[in-house]
Amino acid sequence: MLEFDEVTHTYTLDGARIPSVTQILREWIELSHGFVNRRTGAFVSREIFLTAQDFGEAIHKAGYLILTGKGVDYGQLAPELLPALTSLNDWIEESGLQVELCEQPMASQRYRYAGRPDIIGKIRAYREKCLIDLKSGNHEMAGAQTSAYEWLYRENQGYRGKLLRFALNIPKDGGMCQLIACKGQDDWPYFLSKLSCWNYEHKKGE
Repeated sequence: MLEFDEVTHTYTLDGARIPSVTQILREWIELSHGFVNRRTGAFVSREIFLTAQDFGEAIHKAGYLILTGKGVDYGQLAPELLPALTSLNDWIEESGLQVELCEQPMASQRYRYAGRPDIIGKIRAYREKCLIDLKSGNHEMAGAQTSAYEWLYRENQGYRGKLLRFALNIPKDGGMCQLIACKGQDDWPYFLSKLSCWNYEHKKGE
């Protein structure tokens, strides 16, 4: 049985803690004065990094309320969020999005990891079912991330049909949202390699 603690963002499967897709693919290492990307070596100051992180989390929370029909009190939102959320609302209407699942916690019994795909559903431009991940910032890991969510969806729902993977780039300035296809054949093998590294680095009792 899967348990998800939304406060700590932790997953427990059959009584054991398992990593999330976000944890497995995390690229940034925290230092005393900022964050460094373990893959590229890029450095970002603490203030800039945390501001971007907070913005992304706020967009995801508001996006969830919009996509699930729960509604957002725009009067209570920080003004800097409004342009991006307006863009998201415009895209939802123009795309004809029909949501099947939104941020539903899922876990893989086979691979022992968990996550919450942002959107599983259909849009007007494609006949096939789509998996869409919302991005308000960097989307370099979107291919590996969406491939991990695809496995979760297929394993949990028993889905064998075609599933298109996308990142939806939501501009902070209110520009048009951009749907970016994730088609890399190496996306899933790359994720599995990162999962293997995570498991190796977090071995206990050995």
